[in-house]
Amino acid sequence: MNLAEKLQIPQELTPMYDYFSFIMKGPILFLGAMRSFSQNEGYSVDYHNCEFSNEMHPLEEDYFEDGIRFSIDISHAYESEVIVSLDTFYKYLSRACTFYLEIHPDDSEEIKKLLEKIRLNLNINETN
Repeated sequence: MNLAEKLQIPQELTPMYDYFSFIMKGPILFLGAMRSFSQNEGYSVDYHNCEFSNEMHPLEEDYFEDGIRFSIDISHAYESEVIVSLDTFYKYLSRACTFYLEIHPDDSEEIKKLLEKIRLNLNINETN
């Protein structure tokens, strides 16, 4: 099963899928993102960006009040973004972690700890 089949992200959330696809390229990127997420911080690499609303100031031009923004910004070539709820973010992040652990089972303990910390920080119920 490939990543698209595993995550089952709807087309309207393509920037989030593209982001997860990019950070899945290796443990350094994925673990780096997970560590940042566990601190309620986004993680950006190359043109793939993930920002938490708490990182934004209301006077900033790109301010958004709630959720998490995924964007791809390749200057003058391609730009796309989507803002998702915390529940939506956690749902697909959990699926991404499951897929990641199929490829990198040695990271299981760290991923599970980070995912639990993220769940608690975002105030997500265990049933989601």
